[in-house]
Amino acid sequence: MNALHRLVASALLACGPAAAEPPRGRCLQDALEHWYCAKDPKGVAVIDNLGAVVCAPGRCVEVEDELQCSSVSDGGAELTPDGPVCDGGCRAPRAIDCERGMGPS
Repeated sequence: MNALHRLVASALLACGPAAAEPPRGRCLQDALEHWYCAKDPKGVAVIDNLGAVVCAPGRCVEVEDELQCSSVSDGGAELTPDGPVCDGGCRAPRAIDCERGMGPS
């Protein structure tokens, strides 16, 4: 692999996929550096369009600047041509589904 190929490969890895799914993680830090974690051990924490940490029991997808998440623990969510499809139905993530955390997990 020549230097140009390595550079392009590195840039693609750094950028990651252009998916509609926000990063998956149980805990996130807000703008004030406070940690929040999903209450559900298999849930996710995401940043909403206002910059707040909100949580859901399952994975989320972004639809026109709004997050839609699976309503079941560790459930999947995907964006289809007809809109979002989520295990157990889709719903917005909520702050009430988060708890103050101690750090990433």
